[in-house]
Amino acid sequence: MFVTHLDTRRKRILQAIVELYIETASPVSSQAIARRLRSRISAATVRNVMAELTEADLVWQPHTSAGRMPTDKGYRYYINSLLEVEQLTQQEQESIENQYPYRREAFDEALAEILRILSNFSRYTSLAFSSLGKDRLYVTGASYILEQPEFQDTRKLQPILRTFERQEPLLEIMKEDLGRDGVSVHIGKENPCRDIQECSLVVSNFKIKNRNMGALGIIGPRRMSYPKVISTVGYIARVLSVRIADYDERGELWMQR
Repeated sequence: MFVTHLDTRRKRILQAIVELYIETASPVSSQAIARRLRSRISAATVRNVMAELTEADLVWQPHTSAGRMPTDKGYRYYINSLLEVEQLTQQEQESIENQYPYRREAFDEALAEILRILSNFSRYTSLAFSSLGKDRLYVTGASYILEQPEFQDTRKLQPILRTFERQEPLLEIMKEDLGRDGVSVHIGKENPCRDIQECSLVVSNFKIKNRNMGALGIIGPRRMSYPKVISTVGYIARVLSVRIADYDERGELWMQR
């Protein structure tokens, strides 16, 4: 059963576990949490709370002497209840917009360019789906997934790369998000495709003339920097919506008709 309420102490400790694990990719010890919180909470008290969070299936312990790592359920609680989205700075926004050319390219070229910017800025693999013309999944920056510690094991990496080639499982997820406003996050086993259940997918739709015409997003490890990734995907989706406002449903420019 999903936990809907934690007291302040448990929230702080769960948040510390998630954020330290995102930063280090290593199980988090009670001593590391006590240092992180810089409070009078002792390591012994932290250990007791960690045991309770483990029992609630919010964190898990890879072996007896190890620290804790977030479960999918723990990440979900963090995103729903603890996360503060890290807004892009004015400088970051200007950097993204300045990279996007103002020339009137074909729609496919416009989408490919925005995905290149998204991947380079986030250092994750970016994806897009467009309902203009034939359904197609665009994938950019696949090499970034190789940089993640989780995927140094090729047994974990190969299913993800196969999914990039197959496209259909990712297309299905992104099509479901097409009707949703805002940013959607799919964590680990929340993804129906088993081959990407080591990953999280962050998706936002984009619009032409106020109609949802596609979605773009980032795929990476469950241990991704959600505060920054969520704001980045949402912002770049809005930039794309503005820049493609002149296209019609065939991917042609209104000005060319």
